[in-house]
Amino acid sequence: MDDKIKEFYNKEAKIYEDKRFSSIAGKYSDFVHKEIVFKLNNSWSDKLILDVGCGTGRFSIEAAKKGAKVLALDFSCAMLDILKQKSTSLGLEEKICPIRGDARSIQLKDAVVDGCICINFIQLVDSYKDVISEINRVLKPSGFLIINFPNLLGWYLPVGVYVNLTRKSVQKNVHSKWFTLGEIKKVFSMVGLETTDIKGH
Repeated sequence: MDDKIKEFYNKEAKIYEDKRFSSIAGKYSDFVHKEIVFKLNNSWSDKLILDVGCGTGRFSIEAAKKGAKVLALDFSCAMLDILKQKSTSLGLEEKICPIRGDARSIQLKDAVVDGCICINFIQLVDSYKDVISEINRVLKPSGFLIINFPNLLGWYLPVGVYVNLTRKSVQKNVHSKWFTLGEIKKVFSMVGLETTDIKGH
């Protein structure tokens, strides 16, 4: 991952936690994400879940509340520190294991996790194919991956084209890649993942 992105999220961790999902639009986005993620899989209890790019733990905490054991992976120490504080205050510290690491080289054995959540992360990684391949490696054969990505079929097509062509974000100091559905399906097929459901544009 680009050092600039790592630096950005380490410096912005507290702002991210306090402001990113506190506005009306942020709260709505958070609600919609969680509604979709936790309805895409029926059973979370007693499952070992890997949360890739967990940030400050939006999905790690919800999965733990639903009875999962969560391995919360992120490259940002600052993000993970906030997650630790939150999980302790909620009495979930036994359910959530924060791990600082690189999603392109996950320090887990093959086929050990029941499921993986990867929300608002894959678009930040230039070598996103390596991340998806690594996720597939650590998933059990019957495991699931719930992942999102900004896509060029959405309403913000001009923004996505601009970001991809210039590699510059419109408002932030980091840029996010925008995908076509064909790109994602191709990578999934290459590593052996099957697309079973699609929500959104």
